[in-house]
Amino acid sequence: MHASLVVKAGRRFDAQGAFQPLDTPPQINAADRHRAAPDQSGLVAAGDAAPCKRQAELWVFGNAYPPSETRIFNVALGLRRADGRKWSKTLRVHGARYWQGSSNESRVTKAAFATPTSLAWESAFGGADYRLNPAGRGYIAKTQPIADAPLPLLEYASDPVTHPFDRPTPASFGPIPIWWPQRNSHPETRTAAATEGDSTDAVTRVACDASHNAAPADQQFDEPFTGGERLAIDGMLNPAAFDGRRIGLTLPTFRPQALLRDAAGDHALSLTCDTLVIDTEAQEIHWVWRAHWPSDPDDAKKEWVILSEAGGDTPHSTPS
Repeated sequence: MHASLVVKAGRRFDAQGAFQPLDTPPQINAADRHRAAPDQSGLVAAGDAAPCKRQAELWVFGNAYPPSETRIFNVALGLRRADGRKWSKTLRVHGARYWQGSSNESRVTKAAFATPTSLAWESAFGGADYRLNPAGRGYIAKTQPIADAPLPLLEYASDPVTHPFDRPTPASFGPIPIWWPQRNSHPETRTAAATEGDSTDAVTRVACDASHNAAPADQQFDEPFTGGERLAIDGMLNPAAFDGRRIGLTLPTFRPQALLRDAAGDHALSLTCDTLVIDTEAQEIHWVWRAHWPSDPDDAKKEWVILSEAGGDTPHSTPS
């Protein structure tokens, strides 16, 4: 069998794009935490304690902030790797809209002026009977009247609601609860490196289920985060704290060091950063690293030691 180590650290960013250590290390969440009843809400925190992840991923907690007297606007998140490769995602945000008429002769009310809108799944297409997003709004069963039914506040511009019985892809930047179908999948075995002493050839096979990834599929990546990435946040900045609607952040390059100590001595563990959590309201970014190593459950002498980089804050860590 194998053991895993999860390490989490965070930084706070200011309006000038500078990062500062947090006063308190971010909490490692043992499991998903819902905003309200699990069958009616999205997450306020996604579990961090997965032993591995198939893909690196990121998600966002926060709000979309409209320009003055705007009914429809876009928000976007972009990531540029150190080698120049780019990724971006854009969502369309609407002021409140409602259906009028009947399913045969339906029309949509003019959108109200947009207000600060949560980027969570509660703003996306869905509803109590819609398995892909039971926390959302806009789902209408074919036996239901449509008059005064709300439309979603968040959409993909390429997949909008145009008919009361449309079933567009729910759109959000937030993490997905583990029991939603998007995270249900058959296990797949992937290769995860485990360092033993000075050897670089030690490899263990770790069964890694797709459910360990919480981000929407279009926020997952084949490669981990290494630092130096350029993050662009557009339309998610609270005007009380930021003068403009957009900020560019160069993510710091730091990596906690981990040692496994056993009867044979100390062994460096290779930590991989597979998760970025962006909280635009708190102005914080959290990084999550993972390491794996072969472990004998009967050997009680093993222990691990976590060391931060010189000048860095001490990461929060937990074994699993």
